[in-house]
Amino acid sequence: MLEQLTATAQIAVEGLDRGAATAANADLLDFLDADNATNNWRTAMARLGVSGDNYIQRQICCPECWWLTPLDQLSTLETPVCGAPLSDGHVCEARIYSAINTTRTPYKIVPYVPLSTWLALFMQDAEFVSNLQHWRDEAMGDLQSEVLDPAEPVVPREAMMRGVSDGSAWRSFPANVIREVDADYTVRDEPIEGAEDAPFRHTFLHYGLNIILNVDWFRVKGMPGYSVGAVYAAVANLPRHMMFRKKWTALLCVIPGPEEPSLTFFNRILQPIVDDFTRCENGVYVPTHSCGRTRYAKKDDLELVCTRLLFTACDLPATKKVIGAVSHAHGRHPCHHCGVTLVDVNTAAAYDWRRLPPKEADSAELLRQAFLHKDARTGGEAKAIEDEYGVRYSVLNGLTGMSHSKSAPVDPLHNLYLGLVKSFVNLLCDNDLFEGELDGTPRIELFAGVFNRARYPGHLGRLPSKVTRQVLAGRAAGLKADQWKRIAQLLVHALSPARRSREGEEDVPFRRNRSLWFAAAVSLCAGIRILDSHFISLSDAEDAVEDLAICSRTILRLGGRLTINWHNAMHYAEHIKLYGPISSFSCWAFERNNGTLARVNHNTKERDIPSTIIRAWIREACLGTVLHNPSPTATATELAAIEALIADPELARGTVMLNEIMKAALRARLPAPLKTSPVNLDQYEHSHQALLRYVNEHHPDYQFVGNLAMVDRRPYLPVRSERYLIYTHVIYHGFKFCSALYNRSVRDQWALASMTPDSRDLVRIRLFLTATLVVRGKPPLNLELVLVDTYQTADRGHYPWSHRNIDLGYKAYLQDPEPEPRFLPIASLQASVITAKATNQVDGPILVAMSCDRDGGEPEFWLQSDGPQQDAVGIAENDI
Repeated sequence: MLEQLTATAQIAVEGLDRGAATAANADLLDFLDADNATNNWRTAMARLGVSGDNYIQRQICCPECWWLTPLDQLSTLETPVCGAPLSDGHVCEARIYSAINTTRTPYKIVPYVPLSTWLALFMQDAEFVSNLQHWRDEAMGDLQSEVLDPAEPVVPREAMMRGVSDGSAWRSFPANVIREVDADYTVRDEPIEGAEDAPFRHTFLHYGLNIILNVDWFRVKGMPGYSVGAVYAAVANLPRHMMFRKKWTALLCVIPGPEEPSLTFFNRILQPIVDDFTRCENGVYVPTHSCGRTRYAKKDDLELVCTRLLFTACDLPATKKVIGAVSHAHGRHPCHHCGVTLVDVNTAAAYDWRRLPPKEADSAELLRQAFLHKDARTGGEAKAIEDEYGVRYSVLNGLTGMSHSKSAPVDPLHNLYLGLVKSFVNLLCDNDLFEGELDGTPRIELFAGVFNRARYPGHLGRLPSKVTRQVLAGRAAGLKADQWKRIAQLLVHALSPARRSREGEEDVPFRRNRSLWFAAAVSLCAGIRILDSHFISLSDAEDAVEDLAICSRTILRLGGRLTINWHNAMHYAEHIKLYGPISSFSCWAFERNNGTLARVNHNTKERDIPSTIIRAWIREACLGTVLHNPSPTATATELAAIEALIADPELARGTVMLNEIMKAALRARLPAPLKTSPVNLDQYEHSHQALLRYVNEHHPDYQFVGNLAMVDRRPYLPVRSERYLIYTHVIYHGFKFCSALYNRSVRDQWALASMTPDSRDLVRIRLFLTATLVVRGKPPLNLELVLVDTYQTADRGHYPWSHRNIDLGYKAYLQDPEPEPRFLPIASLQASVITAKATNQVDGPILVAMSCDRDGGEPEFWLQSDGPQQDAVGIAENDI
C-alpha cells in the first residue's frame, strides 16, 4: 500500500493545477506551503511530516553481547571495543563499529519507535480516537470504577462473549499504581506516591488503553538465511474489526539478524521498549484530535493517555522468552500455566483439564523468583531457580499487572493449526491408517480425492494442488496455518470413506483402529471449530476444550505420542474467560504484518535492513494519518480523490482480517452492471417466472401479473425493462459471491443463504438483479435480488459425522437442484461454503457443504448446538 500511496502523492503534486487552487480549497497545497510548492514528491512527504527518520531512535548494538549504545554517542566513543560487562565477570571485547579515516560505521543498529510516539500519532487520527470508547458503548455505558477480580467471569457462562472487553481481565487492572520490587524481591503493584486518588479501574480513564504485545521473527526477501525480529503493539480498546488493522499497529522495534538473541541478550533489546512503556503506564499527555477532546484536557489540547500491558500474543518459543519462562522442553516446567511435567504430557492426567495440578508457587512468588534470577551471582544459582520454579528474568516482569500465566494466553494460530491439526495428520500417516484398498481403490486415493476435488471459495487463499501428496510424503513443513485450517475443515469428511473396513479384512492392530481414529478426528475438528468462533460463550469454550481432551485421550489410548501443544490447548477455557473469543489473542494479523515487512525493498546491507523496514512502516502510518484526516477546507472533489486513494483493493483478499472486512461490508457492494440495456429476462432461464413469484410472495399488495391482458387492470411485471440491471458478482459480509455469469471463476458460486428466518442452506448463484418496479399510486419497489438454485436436504441416509454435523458445519444435500430456481434478497447471503461430492448408499449422489464461518449466538445452520461427544466409541462403519 505504501507504493500506492506514495506514487499517487507524487502524481497529485505534479499534476495539481496551481493556478486554480485557492487558500480555501487547496488542502494539499496548504500542507505543502502554497508559496513554496514543490514538484518533488519526496520533498512533499517531508513537509507533510511523514519522513520516517523523524520518529526513529537508533541504538548501536554489539554483535556479540547485544549491549546498546545510543547512536548519537558514536563520535564520542573512545574505542570500537564494546567493553560491556559479561555474566562471568569479564568484559565483551567485540568491536561495535568500523573506522575509515574519520568515518565510523556501526556493524549493527537497532531502530526503535517508542510506544509514546505511536500514541501521539494515533491520537491525532479522528477515526482512531472516535472508536476508543466503542467497547464501553457495547457494555451499556460501562463507567464503573471498581477493580474486579479476574478469576470471576464478567458475563454469565451461557452469554456470548463478543470481544476482549467481555473478558474478566479487562476490568481487573488498577490505575494510579506502579510496580515496585522490595529489598527481599517481593513484587507489588503499589499506589503511586502522592497520587490524589485511590487506585481505581484502569479502563475507567477516558484514555486508559490496554496494549497487546507481539514478538516474532521472519525472513527478509532477497536475504537467504537472514531473519529479523519485530516487536508490535496493538490497542485493544478499538473494536474487534479495527484493533489489528495495520495502520493502528505500532512497530516498536526491528531486531537485527541474522539470528535471534538468547534471553539474557533479548532483555537488552526489550529494555528501551519497557522503559517507554513504564512511562506510558504513569501517563503521558499527547495532542489529540478535536473529536476526542475531554473536559480534562490540558492547554494546547493535550489529553492524558495511560497504558497497561493486557497480554502478549506470540508463538510458544517467543512467549517463553518474552515473559521469562523456561523452555517448553523443560522436564519439570514445560507449561507456564500449571504444574504438569513433560512426562505427564503423554498421560491422561494432562488432559483432565478441570483438575490440572497448579504451580507449586503462586504468581507473586514466581515474580519474586524471576527478580532473584536477575541478581543471581552465579550461573548455578540461576539454573537452580529455573529448575525449581520454571522462571527466568524478563524485563517485562517489571510492568504493572504482568504475570507469567495470565499475561501469556495460548496462541491459536500456532497451537491449533500448526500444532494440533498438523500433529494429528502426521499421526494418521505414521500409524498407516491409509494402508490397503477399499472396493478396488487405495484408501489414500479416497482420502486425497476429497481435498483435490473439493470446491474452495476464492477468499480462502491458496491451498496447494495435491496438498495431501505433500502431507503424506512428509513435505508438509512448509504449509501455512491457513492451509492447515482448510485441511481441518475437510478432514472429517475426507476420512469418512477411507475409514471403512474391507469385508473379510484381517484384524488390524489396535493402534490402527479406524473407528477410534475417526472419532478422535470428529472431536478434534468440532472442538477447533467451536473455539474459532467470532462469538463464544464460556460454556461453549468448556465444551470445546472437552472435545480436544477427548481427542487427546483417544490418541493416547491408541498408542500415539503427544506434544506440549496438546496439553496447552487444555487452557483455552481459562484464557477465553480472561480475554473473550480467541480472535482477540491470536497472531493472524501480526503474521500478516511480518509478510508485509518481509517484502520491503532494501539495499541488501545487513546493517541497514532493520532501519529500512521500520522507516517504511512509520512512513506509511504517517502518510495514512494525513490522508485519513484531510483539511477542514477540502472540497468535495478533493475529498473524493482522497477516498479513491485510500481505498485498499487488498481488503477483500485473504481471511486474516475477516472481522475487519465483515464490519466494513455491512451493505452489499455491487460492481458495474452488465452492459445490456434494456435487460430481457427471457434471456436468463426461469428468471421472469421466479421474479413474479418473489414479488407476489413478498409484496402481494402490488398484485403483479405475468401476462399482459386488456381486461386485467392489475399491473404487468415486464419481461424487458431499462429498470432491470444484471450483475455478475457482489461483495457482502466480507465474502465475494459470484454468479454463473462471472467468467473469471466458478469457485464462489456456492453459498449459504437464509431462505427462512430460522434456516441457512446451500444455494448456487445464477445471477444478481436490481430492479425498480413502479406502480401508480404505490411507492416504487427497489429490489436487490439474487437468483439461486436450491437443493433438497439429504436426510434419508445416515452419515458418520451426523451426530456432530452442527459443530462441524457439515450438511448433506442431493446433488440435483430443485426444478425451479428462486429469487432471494442479496441480504440473505450469509457465508461462502466449501462443497464436495460424495455418494451415500441411501441418498445416492450428494453434495456435502462445509461452512466457512461459525458466527453469532447460534451454531451453524441455526440449529441447537451439540454437546461434546463422549469418549471415543466405535461408529457404524458402512454409512457412507
